[in-house]
Amino acid sequence: MGFRLSLASFTPEGCDTMIAINDEYADGRDMSWLWDVDFSSLRDTGVAMISGVRAWDMALRLEYDQVPVNSVNTELEEAVSTFVNANPGTPKHIYCTYTAMLKTRAALGKIAEVADAGVGK
Repeated sequence: MGFRLSLASFTPEGCDTMIAINDEYADGRDMSWLWDVDFSSLRDTGVAMISGVRAWDMALRLEYDQVPVNSVNTELEEAVSTFVNANPGTPKHIYCTYTAMLKTRAALGKIAEVADAGVGK
């Protein structure tokens, strides 16, 4: 439900989108929930980058919703850097699971000022 609400909260038009999916213990190991999310709202704009441990599962899921994917990189820190530095001036949306969020925040902290919020840099 959370992923669906996140997608509904932000219009993808005029923005680049990244999705990072992990399946570590804190995220839950069962990735079947990806099939409960309707990703069709991303169909027109596509997804610029997919990363995380389960990046290829996410890419397959998006293919079923006919969402174009520009790039898949399972190395999260590298993917975040590539994503953030592409298309300067274009707003960015990053959707991710819990552990991917922690790693994404750490990677962003190396690029820009990011409030710690207890996750470190």
